[in-house]
Amino acid sequence: ASRQSVVSPSVPNINVAVATQLNSAAEDQTALQSLFGRINYVLNNKYLAEVNFRYDGSSRFAKDVRWNLFPSASVGWRLSKEKFFNNMTNIFQEVKIRASYGQLGNDKVGSNYAYLATIGPIGGVPPIGNVLTPGYAQTAIPNPNLTWENVIKQNIGIDLLMLKNRLGITADYFIHNTKDILLRVTLPDVLGATEPSQNAGEVQNKGWELQMSWKDRIGQVRYGVNFNISDVKNKVVSLGGVPPTFGDQVRFLGEPINSFYGLVADRISQLSDFDFNPATNVYTAKFPFISGDKVGPGDIIYRDLNKDGKITLVDDRQIIGDPFPRYTYGFRGDIDWKGFDFNFFLQGVGKASGYIKGPARHAYFNESSAPQTFHLDRWTPENPGASYPRFTYQLNHNQRLSTFWLENAAYTRLKNIQLGYTLPKELTDKYRISRLRIFASADNLFTKTNFFYAYDPETPVSNGGYYPQVKTFIFGINLNMK
Repeated sequence: ASRQSVVSPSVPNINVAVATQLNSAAEDQTALQSLFGRINYVLNNKYLAEVNFRYDGSSRFAKDVRWNLFPSASVGWRLSKEKFFNNMTNIFQEVKIRASYGQLGNDKVGSNYAYLATIGPIGGVPPIGNVLTPGYAQTAIPNPNLTWENVIKQNIGIDLLMLKNRLGITADYFIHNTKDILLRVTLPDVLGATEPSQNAGEVQNKGWELQMSWKDRIGQVRYGVNFNISDVKNKVVSLGGVPPTFGDQVRFLGEPINSFYGLVADRISQLSDFDFNPATNVYTAKFPFISGDKVGPGDIIYRDLNKDGKITLVDDRQIIGDPFPRYTYGFRGDIDWKGFDFNFFLQGVGKASGYIKGPARHAYFNESSAPQTFHLDRWTPENPGASYPRFTYQLNHNQRLSTFWLENAAYTRLKNIQLGYTLPKELTDKYRISRLRIFASADNLFTKTNFFYAYDPETPVSNGGYYPQVKTFIFGINLNMK
């Protein structure tokens, strides 16, 4: 591959020459250097302490802010080893409380050279004389103060082993603060270059996690179950003076990041919600709507939140949900008996907002998407109790984000189930086989959810452009030879 008229021989890349050939090149280089250490201490097998540190340097930042220290520490106390627990050892075999604090750094800041003034082609090669001359200009404003994003993790927890080690309980409460998140500074468009990023944002994740397990044996039957559940609340703590975003998903102080920001839908309008003029064949709405919208029977009625008699995207939108699942849980069980083994795994989410949009939801979206089966229940004068508004073409009144389109994305899914049989050793030993197991398993066998249509509740916010979860059936043999 080759090009002519290289801008500078000191930059050995064909992209900085005249683009008279259908070729291109790309180069990149980054470096990360780290020092780390650990000290741990155990006293009388009761008191535990550990200190860690990392000292990281990244080529993605300028020399003055390239290095940062990320320490962490944890302590634990095994109460079950104390004398005052001696008369409770028949119930509690292990009781430990613990706490930890740690910092982690993130240097994945998008551009590898955000602190440098980089240049790029300006999109044209106007001839000067009879020679095509490439043109280049600065494409982004650098920020030499750009540095590491910092994640601060705080955790307290307790571990219990009870009833002859059959019952295990682990509980945690945590706070994760991500500080110095990169946000783009808003500058006038006349600047002509990409705005610089700065370490300005802070997001907090606060939550808890509980895990319980039980394992036991009844005669020749060994069995075990494990259940876990967790919940996380997310909120934006700081935007560092950067204005909040406005769109279908927003960043507002005190709210979850990328919260849904939309209208509140009351219901689908009916013929009685309009005055009809038979002379002009025109329906006039009795309810407020956004100026410029063409509304008719079967369109969504939005709530006038500020009671000013009109609907506007400025005054009548509010936070109506967020993309973060709540009460995520899992349940696992297994049982063995005389060579037979059976296990399963269920997972689910107790509360979640789902938003399927675009061509997956609306007919004739961008003049392309075809109607689907669920559109059969669209509004018509003969079907006033429909679940979908009337069909429209190139009108967006009904397609705006509102509570009408948010779905309950809670679900329970059987992720895996497996049944196997291991042949007795007295039979396999004759053939120099140490272990022979026959098994059958299935993935995603069933899902219980009220989520929209046939879309996957594990991906509740999308335009439907993804492959669905597939059911998988596997039959196999595990063979180990001596």
